[in-house]
Amino acid sequence: MVTFHPALAGYLNLVLEHNPTIQAQRYTLAISSASVQEQLGPFESQLKFNTTKSQDSTGTISSWANKASVSQKLSVGGTVALTIQNTQLTSTSSYASSLGLDFSQPLLKNLGDSINQYSLMSSKIDQEKAWITFTNTVYQIYSQAIDLYGQYFLAMKQKDVALQKVELARYLLEENRRKEQLHLVDSIEVLSAQIEYQSAQSDLTSALYNIQSLENDLRLMLGVDQIPTLDVSEAVFQIEYKAESVWTDGTLEHNSKIKLAKYDLQKSKMALDYSQNQGLPDVSFFANATFSQTDSGLINSFSFSSPAYYLGFSMGIPVGNIDARSKIDEQTLSYQQAELSFKTTQKDIQNQIHKALLDIALKERKISDDKKLLALSAQKLDLEKKKFDLGVNTTDKVITAKQAVSNAEISYYQAVIDYIKAVITLENLKGAF
Repeated sequence: MVTFHPALAGYLNLVLEHNPTIQAQRYTLAISSASVQEQLGPFESQLKFNTTKSQDSTGTISSWANKASVSQKLSVGGTVALTIQNTQLTSTSSYASSLGLDFSQPLLKNLGDSINQYSLMSSKIDQEKAWITFTNTVYQIYSQAIDLYGQYFLAMKQKDVALQKVELARYLLEENRRKEQLHLVDSIEVLSAQIEYQSAQSDLTSALYNIQSLENDLRLMLGVDQIPTLDVSEAVFQIEYKAESVWTDGTLEHNSKIKLAKYDLQKSKMALDYSQNQGLPDVSFFANATFSQTDSGLINSFSFSSPAYYLGFSMGIPVGNIDARSKIDEQTLSYQQAELSFKTTQKDIQNQIHKALLDIALKERKISDDKKLLALSAQKLDLEKKKFDLGVNTTDKVITAKQAVSNAEISYYQAVIDYIKAVITLENLKGAF
């Protein structure tokens, strides 16, 4: 688990809330959810009502039929329907009513929950994949956001370094001019100091321009017109983290790429099962019970004293069945491909985790080394400045020592930022991001 500094955590929360790419990706989640609801439609109860009037050649109404029905598709493939109908026969001044119950059930082709809910289950898997894609997008944006914050942090440090370099160059120029009046240095030394001062001014201008450019990038990242004040102290990039060198199969199951490969494997297996089912003979059982009555009175016509029942089977066997067999062959190959891809992805993620653990250890070592180098460079600069003040050193040696401190400082901060990025990479590989 990674614990960020409150300033960095707050910045990442702003990114999550306002980043345009993340906001656009949220629509994908809504679309996938709507798709699941759409696939539930066939399993909703269907209620129908219709009325029909018949006229003879003289325009007189000979009959008026009203019919209402409710039907329900079952998850196993069958259908149940209840129908009630009443017809007014004007020629005989009577009413004919009926109540029918119909049931049909496939016995081979289209039989079973997994077959009839294939589209629904497929949409649910797509919904899960959409969520994983969303989290991957968030990870990528987070990684870019931290990198951008890091660049801004380094740019601010480079500005500070440039300001220090300007002050040092100004001091060296003034000292050399004073020493020239005392005939302690020649004009070439003064000219060198002037060149270093102008170079320091140029570095400061570049640093300020770089900050403005990064602020534009931050506005785009945050999706705001005005970026908030960002903490650029060193403490922002101090994190609490302990890398685990051992993981279990359960850890790998949380990896987004493995999840996607697993879902692809599930969809491929579902498609194969569906294709195999569609190649079976089309055998169905059907039954009907109808109660009817004709009477001169509307109410009495619903007494239903004349029941009728029937049962039956139907069978359809395609000759050759080339299309179904070809589809089965195609889905079998697709399933084998998905199975191989899943196993390959598992091995690839294991390898990436190994590399990420090594990378974190390397980054930790580099932070330690760069910190020591920074301390040593600062000591050398202090000695070079003291020697310059005593008149036993030249401008270029002080500038060189100062540049070494600047390089060591930037390298140290870059190592800290690279460490954070390596930690996030590992956490994402473990599926804990």
